Amino acid sequence: MSIFSKLFKCFDKKERHYISEADLMLQKFDASHPQKSVSQLKEIAKHKNIFYRKSEQPIKW
Repeated sequence: MSIFSKLFKCFDKKERHYISEADLMLQKFDASHPQKSVSQLKEIAKHKNIFYRKSEQPIKW
């Protein structure tokens, strides 16, 4: 890469973190309605358990 292309990249101001309109609306809705439904609580608990789950038996190779 030439020096000029590296220099040009430094001044390139593209917005790289795009957030859609739907995401913004859902974020505002979640902030104004902090209570979670029963199904949301079940999903949260399910995904927490995925990372902390331990197998009952060791894997035999």
